[in-house]
Amino acid sequence: MIPLSLTKTEIHEAVSHCQEVAISFCKSTKKVKRAQIPKTLRIELSKKIGSKCPTCDRIITVSNPPSVKQYQPIASSFTVEHLFPLAIGGDNTYTHLMVAMCRHCNVRRNIVMQQYIGSRRRTPKALEDVKKFVEWSITSVLLTNHDHDTEIQEIWEATESLKLEKTNRNKKSENPPNLAELLDRISLLEGRLEQLENTKWRRLTRFITGLLKRKPRITQYSAEEILLECIRSGGTTPVKLGQKITNYQKNHDWEETGKLAFNEHFGFSKQQTYTTTISNILGDRIKVTGIRNNASYSIIVPDSEASSSVLLQKTPSITESNSFSAPRGNPSKEHSEKPKIKITPEEFSKALLRQKERLSTPNFSFLYGSLIKENPIFNLKQYGIKPNDYLIDKCSDFLTIIERPDGNTPPTIHYWINDLQ
Repeated sequence: MIPLSLTKTEIHEAVSHCQEVAISFCKSTKKVKRAQIPKTLRIELSKKIGSKCPTCDRIITVSNPPSVKQYQPIASSFTVEHLFPLAIGGDNTYTHLMVAMCRHCNVRRNIVMQQYIGSRRRTPKALEDVKKFVEWSITSVLLTNHDHDTEIQEIWEATESLKLEKTNRNKKSENPPNLAELLDRISLLEGRLEQLENTKWRRLTRFITGLLKRKPRITQYSAEEILLECIRSGGTTPVKLGQKITNYQKNHDWEETGKLAFNEHFGFSKQQTYTTTISNILGDRIKVTGIRNNASYSIIVPDSEASSSVLLQKTPSITESNSFSAPRGNPSKEHSEKPKIKITPEEFSKALLRQKERLSTPNFSFLYGSLIKENPIFNLKQYGIKPNDYLIDKCSDFLTIIERPDGNTPPTIHYWINDLQ
């Protein structure tokens, strides 16, 4: 039998235990368990049909409408939700952490997990994210008054307006699959790929390849050299400088990227800003104006040509390796073939915010894709401009831009935006 309710202490104990299990699972090569839910447990949970979903105002209905022979659930259809997800070590033995939930919320929670923790990784940052997600997954249902993680909660709220009902696949539909269906399919494919990548043969092949492969020696530079080169190559604001430094870290195989990794690598205070670091180690060589996100940097006394050329010759330039590099070929010819841009950064920023209000998501890729379908004048590629470059270089004065890496190794940076500054 499933306990009718858990005490607050029991819930916190369950969170702590599941976090330990999840961390151990992520560090291992164990496969995800997808055993069928016991019939007695499903029958017990199905008694919640007719009651309100624990995470929304829908009344839970039967799994499949009686008039439909094939399984075609609707938003309110009864599902069993694992508060300790199978993908990070849960299984059907955690009966006290399995609840009846409408399908709409069940799918949304899977999307949140994919967005926040991505694929299976073992870095300290990734494992810490797993612990945060486990706590949110359990307390968001069993302790509604608990202080939930702000970032995870924002992702959850952003999925609220998504249309998650499945369409009848026996009938031809003019509409393409919605976001939830695509993410559902991606999740299944990722699980299958993970199984294939962790076969004994694949693990042996990776091990042997790692022994035989020789990595080229990469020269590491001081914090002073890195900051000077990044500012020289366009890192004139905190956001732009952060992007340049992240690119340097990726090119030099840093395990972690970002400001925190930069500070830890060079022994600075973890929370120290780039502006403080620049003032401390570069002194009067860099002019700093403004504060926080409105700060700007410029070189007053350029580094000597000799040391600058050595830095550029020993390793690929940071500006060459990041996404802002100029296109190859004949620049003048390519430029002449592109139409002159007809929009301003402020107009582009405001148009993105209008899409954000309509779609209820701050993800730049989704907003930009919807925007250019609605109004082709905002299609930056027709002007020979990369969207991510334009967002960071031109729109950082109008938007608050948040960088979020995906779950790949090395990670790819995605951008989320907030309101005008």
